[in-house]
Amino acid sequence: MKTFFRTLSVFLMVFWCTAVSMAAEDMTSLELFRLVNKTVIRSQEKLELMHKPNALSKLGSEIINGDVSGTLSYDAAMKGLGGRVIMLYKGYCDFSGGIVLTGDCNTTASMNMKGTMDGTVLITGPVTGAICYDNVRIVDGTVGGGYYLVSVNGGPYEKIDWKYALED
Repeated sequence: MKTFFRTLSVFLMVFWCTAVSMAAEDMTSLELFRLVNKTVIRSQEKLELMHKPNALSKLGSEIINGDVSGTLSYDAAMKGLGGRVIMLYKGYCDFSGGIVLTGDCNTTASMNMKGTMDGTVLITGPVTGAICYDNVRIVDGTVGGGYYLVSVNGGPYEKIDWKYALED
């Protein structure tokens, strides 16, 4: 059943990427955020350390490949009484004709699993843009406050509420 849903997810993402290439000029900041977020979620599903059961077992480094191109590197280390996770995308793309991610989205959190994100990911492909993570807050170990700044095709940055990151 899990394989069926992953296959369906890939099909829908390819369909979505095709639709994006036809309407890139008209894409809104929220639409670009949703597209990038689907790629980010898919890339993070491939990571092993990130999904370990306890905080200490998540420490370390790994690199995964995009299905089409590029890499995502994950580096989690202790920092003071908490931790710092650096996720660096280098030309990362999971779908032919899809968007390509380059840049970093990082998290710093204390032992109570509260913290902040920082970094900027640049988007190229059928649509260009950027997502800045500097105003996102972490609560209970996940996104829980603040906003993303998103620019589409060189336009001005617009605020996207953190709650959109939790959409399926």
